[in-house]
Amino acid sequence: MRRRSDRCRVSAAACLAVIVAALTGCSPPETDPAALRNQDGRPRYIDGIYAAAMSHADADGWRAWVQVTVRAGLVTGACFNAADGSGALLLSDASVALAYVERYRLATGVSLAEEIEALAARLIEHQDLPVSVEPDARDWSATWASLATAALQAATYGANVRSTGPATVTQPGPYVVADRPDRLGWSGELVVVYGAGEIAAASFRQIRVDGTGAVTVKDGDQAYARRWSEHGGLVPSDVSRALLGQLLEAQSSGVDGVAGATLTSDRFRALVREVEAARTRPALPARLCR
Repeated sequence: MRRRSDRCRVSAAACLAVIVAALTGCSPPETDPAALRNQDGRPRYIDGIYAAAMSHADADGWRAWVQVTVRAGLVTGACFNAADGSGALLLSDASVALAYVERYRLATGVSLAEEIEALAARLIEHQDLPVSVEPDARDWSATWASLATAALQAATYGANVRSTGPATVTQPGPYVVADRPDRLGWSGELVVVYGAGEIAAASFRQIRVDGTGAVTVKDGDQAYARRWSEHGGLVPSDVSRALLGQLLEAQSSGVDGVAGATLTSDRFRALVREVEAARTRPALPARLCR
């Protein structure tokens, strides 16, 4: 991965050395003692296997999870993967996964497998979170860190996979969808972010791109707003705000729409349905890590 320090380029032998040191009672290097013991002196983590999974697939269709292993009160292993609706695993040899991982590498300059490997190695080394994430790693480092945090939280009170299954972490998104330009050249863009199981925030705009590549946003086009207001008594920005308010209240594509703005209302509902279709729950494999 670009800009990673030498310490983060952990070889298999180095990882093994850290694990062996932990199991023989030697603290991993640079580990804060408070990360290993509670105030009463007992191990912070209870032995067992713990996991956390995202509640839904992300905008690319992947539902991710992290599993950690605790032995002798120490984190000795951490693995990560994600599944799509077809059952393909992200870190596997499936063609759909390989294609995505290669696009990710080209877009970020980062090998996803190396990124995850380095995060796991840092967790084993420091025995604690948060683990710093690389600025060029985009969403996967943050996803890994949030999942690992939930798995370690489960390890503090012994909620292991066998007894309770994986802990659930809300998949926030963002989910970004857009449609094709209409006969007047306007296209819609919707961004939806989820909080604790519901839509927490959203933005909606309609844009038009001319032959030179210049972008006009309908809500900010004063001339268009004046003509629209004179024709129907509506202002585009007011319509957008009303639709977004209805979405936050209804929490679904079943919004009422705005009278007099049928085309915009229909476009908005169609875009929300696209987000709903993207927010799936691919099944987790019976065995999370091999």
